[in-house]
Amino acid sequence: AGSSLNPISKATDVSWVGLFVAIMFVLEGVYFSLVNYHILIDSIRTTASGGEVPPSLTWTPANLGAALLGYIALIGYYTAILALVLLWAGGGTIDLANTGRVLERLRSPGTLAILAVVTFMVPMNLIGLASGHSIDGLNPIRVLRSIAGVVGHYAFLFLIVVFYFGIYMGLVAAVMSWAGNAIISAVRYGIQRGVQSLAMGVLAWAVVIGLGFFISYSLGRILGLFARTYKDKLDFDL
Repeated sequence: AGSSLNPISKATDVSWVGLFVAIMFVLEGVYFSLVNYHILIDSIRTTASGGEVPPSLTWTPANLGAALLGYIALIGYYTAILALVLLWAGGGTIDLANTGRVLERLRSPGTLAILAVVTFMVPMNLIGLASGHSIDGLNPIRVLRSIAGVVGHYAFLFLIVVFYFGIYMGLVAAVMSWAGNAIISAVRYGIQRGVQSLAMGVLAWAVVIGLGFFISYSLGRILGLFARTYKDKLDFDL
């Protein structure tokens, strides 16, 4: 309010603030996804080895070791899949401006079936990445051989993982849409006008991050119990 009384401020470009906030959200998302990946892998490993208590959260990149390659590979894989799906839904172009039409095509049974097929191996990939030789989790021969040994039970496990992940991603999308708009509104119209919405948006984002930790621990426990139960039928060193 004080700066608006100064004529110089009218010539000041603050459009970079919104871009800066958006970049920080992306970096924060990458960082916490890496932490969640560590929680997931560590929970699978601890549970599969017979542990009944969740592992403590002591995250450093060095702790991931070779499993970090799996994180990078999965991110690259899903980025490529997402780009291809968006290209298909946008009719050959990634048309995020026409979000309604893109989402309508993404919700079609054919698209959901394709996504189910290309992600069907991921839970077993994660179990392999949590094994003694984590690089085996990226070996398609070992992964397919493990799935073939418990295909019926694994199909049910896949549905559980999709259910958990779908609920969480829906919540993230809703909060990001609201929190992002609240932050941009505060930047655009002034902090006094949007401070309440901004505070609520940041609080909601913090809740989403905390819930992400809980989901990671829960899925790690489920996958670890699966690995422990069918240990002799999986082609991994568990």
